[in-house]
Amino acid sequence: MEVLNQSLNASRKLANAFRNAVSLLGRSGVSIKAIDIAQMLKKLDEAGDIEMFYEGARYHEPRLKEYGSRLDQPLADLIREGLKISPETLQRGQANDLRWQSPNGGAFQVHARDPHACRDGTGALGLIHDW
Repeated sequence: MEVLNQSLNASRKLANAFRNAVSLLGRSGVSIKAIDIAQMLKKLDEAGDIEMFYEGARYHEPRLKEYGSRLDQPLADLIREGLKISPETLQRGQANDLRWQSPNGGAFQVHARDPHACRDGTGALGLIHDW
C-alpha cells in the first residue's frame, strides 16, 4: 500500500484519523511505502490556475469590451492575460485527469472537481490508485 509521505493539509482530527488508520494497517502486516506526490499536486495547482484564467477571461471579456479603461485595472489585466491562453494550452493543462507513476510502481490518477478549492484542503480531491 502506498501513502503520502507528507502531512495532510486537513483538520487535525482528519489527519490523526488517517495516521492512525495507516499505523493500524502497518501493525496488521500490510506493507506500507511512503510516496511523494508534491510534484503532481503542484501540476494540479498550475493546471487549475490555467483553467481559472482561461474561463474567467472569457466570461468577463464582455465587461472589458463594454467598460474598457473604466474597468478595475487588476481585473482588466487578468482578463487580458487569460485571453492569451489558447484552447490547446487549456487542454494540455486540464486538471481533471492528471496521471502519475510512483517510484514504487503504482499508477495514480488525481481528479479535482474544484482544483482551486484543493489548495487549502477544503476541495474535493481524490487520489485514485490504478490497480
